[in-house]
Amino acid sequence: MAGRRSWIRTIGGLIAAGLIQWHLPAWGQERISGEVLDELLPEAENEAAVEDLVELLEERAARPIFLPYARPETLAELPFLTPHQIEALIHLRDSLGTRMQWEDIQRLAAIDSITLRRLRPFVRLGRPPTRPRWFVRGMARVSLSASDQESYPQAPYRFYVRNLVQRRQWQGGLLYEKDAGELWMQPSGMPQYLSAHVGFTSNRWRAVAGDYQARWGQGLILWQGFALARGREVTQFFRYMPPLRPHTSVNEFAYFRGAAVRHRPNRRWEWMLLASYRRLDARLDSTGDTPRIISFDEGGYHRTPTQLLRQRNSGMSAFGGRVQWNGRLMQLAFHGLGLHLDRIFSPNDRPDRAALPQAQTWLYGSGAWKLTWRKTFFFGEAAVQYPLGWGGTAGLLTHISDITTGILVRHYDAAFYPMLGQPWGISTAYAPESGLYYALSGRYGRWTAAFYADIGRPVFLRYLQPRPFARYDWMVQLSQRHPSGRFYLYFRQKNIPLTESHEGQPASLVGLPLHVLRMDYRSTAAPFFQWHGRIETRWVGDSTAEAAFLILQDLSRRFPPAFRLTWRTAWAAHPTYHTRIYAYEPNVRYAFSFSQFTRTAIRTALLAGWKKGPWHIEAKAGYSFFPADDKPEEHRWDAAIQILWRL
Repeated sequence: MAGRRSWIRTIGGLIAAGLIQWHLPAWGQERISGEVLDELLPEAENEAAVEDLVELLEERAARPIFLPYARPETLAELPFLTPHQIEALIHLRDSLGTRMQWEDIQRLAAIDSITLRRLRPFVRLGRPPTRPRWFVRGMARVSLSASDQESYPQAPYRFYVRNLVQRRQWQGGLLYEKDAGELWMQPSGMPQYLSAHVGFTSNRWRAVAGDYQARWGQGLILWQGFALARGREVTQFFRYMPPLRPHTSVNEFAYFRGAAVRHRPNRRWEWMLLASYRRLDARLDSTGDTPRIISFDEGGYHRTPTQLLRQRNSGMSAFGGRVQWNGRLMQLAFHGLGLHLDRIFSPNDRPDRAALPQAQTWLYGSGAWKLTWRKTFFFGEAAVQYPLGWGGTAGLLTHISDITTGILVRHYDAAFYPMLGQPWGISTAYAPESGLYYALSGRYGRWTAAFYADIGRPVFLRYLQPRPFARYDWMVQLSQRHPSGRFYLYFRQKNIPLTESHEGQPASLVGLPLHVLRMDYRSTAAPFFQWHGRIETRWVGDSTAEAAFLILQDLSRRFPPAFRLTWRTAWAAHPTYHTRIYAYEPNVRYAFSFSQFTRTAIRTALLAGWKKGPWHIEAKAGYSFFPADDKPEEHRWDAAIQILWRL
C-alpha cells in the first residue's frame, strides 16, 4: 500500500507540473541572478563555485560600474561579457565619454538584447555621484534542514553572516559560517569558518591583507574560485578576470591567507606578489613511518568523526609573483608559484594515479599571452611543474558579423598536477591528455544557435590500459528571444568511462554516451505572474530504461510596493550518479539535488522577498519527498531566512 501511495504521489506531481506547463503563455524574461546561475552554470556541481559567482554579482550590483570611467579589467569581472564585447564597450567609452546613452550601447553589433539586459543591474552611465564616506553591505542567513530518516550529529542549523565596509579606497570584510551538523566552534576553540580581509585600491595599487583569491593566465597553475566551463555560453572558455580580489564567499578551500600586492607603475607594466600560509583539510595515509597527504578535502564540512580528524591537519605555504607587459595589441605575462607542505604530498594512492610525482615542495612557472587583431583574440598559456610535468593550451576567439567562433587546443602530460589551478578540460584520469575544443554561436533576428564539440584522446586509459580511448563532448543549443521572454532548447552528449571493478583494481573501460536534453522557458507576459520552467532528461548509452528526469516550474508574483512571492514545484528522478541533475532555487540559494546517489524526489518550496530602503529580507520554506524506491521513504523539510543590508 505504501508503494502504491508513493507512485500516486509521483504521478500526481508529474501531472501537476505538466498542467502548469500546458498553460504556458508567451516566452518571458527572468531577473539577472537566476538567469546567470541557470545559463552560465548549467552543469555546475560545486555549490562553492556558485557562491563565488553570486558574491561577485552581488558586489557589482551593490557598487555598479560607471561605464564612462570603466577600465577593461573592471568590466572583466562580469563573467557574461566576452573580450570582444568588452573591447566594443571601451571603444564606445573613448568615443562618447559621459555623453553615452543606452541607445548607443544597443546599437553596438557586439551587444545583443540579452547582454544588454544582463548589463543593466551592474552598469551605470553618466558621472558617478559623490562617494559617501562610508559604505556598509552585509548579510545574515539562518537555515534549517530536517528529515524523518536521518539527522545531523550536531545542531542542524546553518548560520552565515558577512559584513563588508568600504571607505573610499579602503575595504574591510568579515565572514563567519557554520554548516548544518557542525559544532558552533572547533574543538580548539576557534570558529568553524572565519574569514577576514583588509584591502586598498587605487588607480595604480591594489593590496589585500587577510583572505584573498588569485587568478592567473588561463588557470593552468593558479585559478581560485569561480571559473566558466563547458556550457551554453560556448565562447566563454577564454578566461579573463582580475588577477587579485578579496575572498568574500564561503568557499573554504580556494583562497589564500596572507598578503598580496599588485602595482601598475605605468600603462605598459604591472607586477604582483603574494605570500600565504593556511591550514587545510587533508586525507592522510599513516601506513608508513611518516604520514603523507593523499588528497585535500575541498568540501569544507566537519560533521562526522572522519571529517573532524581531517580538519585543518596540514599546512600549506605559498609564495609567488607575476609580471605583465601590456602592448597596444599584445599582452605577455609570466607567473611563478611555489607551494611547500608540512608533509609529503603523494596523490598517487591508486593505480590510475601511478604516473603522478610525490614531493613536499612544488614549483610552477607559466607564460601567458593574448594578441588582439581586429576582431580576433589569440591567447594561450604554457606551464612547467617541478617535480617534472608540463602542460599548455592555446586558442583563438573571433567575431564576424553576428557569428562568433572559437578553437582551443590543449595537452597535459601524465605528471602534470596543478594543485591550485583549474586547467580547462584536464582529465581526471591523470594520463597524457590532448584535446580540441571548437565552439560556434550565431544570431539571426530573434534566434540564437550555438554549438560546441570537445574531442580528447588520452594515450593511456584511467587504469593504465595501453590502448587509446576517445572521449567526446558536444552540445547544440537553440534559443529564441522575444520582447516578452525567452526560450531555450539544449542538447548535450558526451561519453563517460565506466569501470567494471572498483577500489583501485584494474578494470576494462567502455566509453558510453551521456545524453542531456534540456528545455528552458520563461515569461513575464502573463498579467499577474512570471513563469520560469525547465524540462530536462538524461540517459546513458542507447537505453532509456535508466533515464533521469527533471520537470521544474517557478511561478512568481510581485506585489507592490516591495514584496515578491515565488512558488516552485519539481519532480525529479536519477538512477545513477552520472545522471544526477542540479537546479538552483532563486532568492535564498539552495541546490536542489539528492542526498543519495540514486533517488526519486518531489520538491515544492515557497519563497518570499521584501525590499524596503537599505533592507532586503528573503525567506523560504521547502518540502521534499523521496518515495520508497531503492531506499526507505523519506520526508525532508527545510526553511531559511536571510537579511541583507546596504547602508
